Amino acid sequence: MQLNESDAGALNGFISGFESLWVSMTGAASAKNQLRGDAATPLPLGTVVMKDGRLLRQLPGDGSGFGDLSLVAKAMLVDGAPSSHDARVAARVSLNVAGQSAFTEGNFAGVGLSVDKKLTERLAFHGDVRGTIALDRISPLGLPLRRASLGFSVGPELRIVGQTSVSLQIDGNATPYATTGVLAFDKNYGDVTFGLSHPFQAGRRRVVAQIYARENMNLPASVRWNTDPDLSVGLKITIH
Repeated sequence: MQLNESDAGALNGFISGFESLWVSMTGAASAKNQLRGDAATPLPLGTVVMKDGRLLRQLPGDGSGFGDLSLVAKAMLVDGAPSSHDARVAARVSLNVAGQSAFTEGNFAGVGLSVDKKLTERLAFHGDVRGTIALDRISPLGLPLRRASLGFSVGPELRIVGQTSVSLQIDGNATPYATTGVLAFDKNYGDVTFGLSHPFQAGRRRVVAQIYARENMNLPASVRWNTDPDLSVGLKITIH
């Protein structure tokens, strides 16, 4: 379950504070969205695509609906006991089926390889590489797509109290769009996610609950405020 924030609502101050923190950490002034201030003329809600002053596509930001259906099959290639320091390597294949056009990522298939390794009793490392093949030639926004793109995820997880842990994950992906002349789509993109996780035992099943906040970026390290959503917060439940 995920909620996205894209306007001047209650989360806007939190987003602005996060952007200010990112500016202080990276020195990249472009990470601060000046359009959040009262001095600037605000953009309309939703995704707006313009080129040479001409409006190419606009989606309203006040709708609701269902997104995509994602199917994932995953297999362990190298396994190890959770208590050991051995690396655990898994492979997966996935298929994404498009939902409503205003909320979809499109139709695509992918393959990936992930690595999890405990470095100390409290610190673990998670890494992932993936490749994606677009099944459409034109995106839901009406823009031409590349046939394939590559991506990665990397970040640490630190156990703080008991079994509760915090994680910081950086994701990156090559743009799936052919050259459009529009910065928001031609730049490689990613996101940074901060999560708080806690495991539970439900009978014979192990359940991990995670609360997370995600901010979009353009790579290498500038907060991506030029397309929606600005900020996503959510609750993720994983059943093993």
